[in-house]
Formats: sequence, C-alpha cells, structure tokens
Amino acid sequence: MKKTTKIFLIFIGSIALLLFLLNIAAPDQVSPFYVLLIFGLFFVVIDSFLVLLMILLNSIRNQVLGQNNLLSKKLYIYSSLISIGVVVILAIQSLKPISVYELALVAIAVSIASFYVYKS
Repeated sequence: MKKTTKIFLIFIGSIALLLFLLNIAAPDQVSPFYVLLIFGLFFVVIDSFLVLLMILLNSIRNQVLGQNNLLSKKLYIYSSLISIGVVVILAIQSLKPISVYELALVAIAVSIASFYVYKS
C-alpha cells in the first residue's frame, strides 16, 4: 500500500472517529481522557490533511518543473508544528475567549520551534 493511501485512510478514519465521538456525549459529561482523545484526533486530522496537501503540491511542482524531488523529513515536522499550534489555539479557545495575546504567544512558540528545526 502506498504511503499516500495510508495517510488518506488515517485522515478519513480520524474524521469518522472524531465525528462519532463528538456526537455521542456532551462535553460537560465526559472524562478528561475523552477530551484529550478529542484534541489528539484533531491533531491527527489536521496533520494528515497538511501532509496530504504537501504531497499534492509537491507532485504538482514536480510535474510543472519536470523534476522528481522527494519530500524532506523536515516538511513533515513543520506540518506537525503547525498542527500542534492549531490544537493549542483550540484548547485555549475551549477555556476562554482567545485574544490577540494568546494568538501571538502560540505564533511565537511555533516560530521558535520551526527555527530550531530549520537550524538542525
């Protein structure tokens, strides 16, 4: 099975499980593990979507330029960093209304982590 197919199946399965879990219980009636599972599934959905988008854009670029460039491992790490930033923003939003201050803190944290990955 190709790597893209596996990622797509993970993406579809995560969306299905997330929709199922969001429909079976009210947020105030669940345990902390349930909430952690929801945030984890959000991370998997966003990360797999970004990886699929990255693969699609890379294949389009390769067709246009006539090259066969493989994706770097760092690009997968960047997609994970963006995904965790989005999940952190969702977590903050679930606790209180988000402001520019919180958005700036998350953006700075993701930027610092991205710079660290870039330099390594």
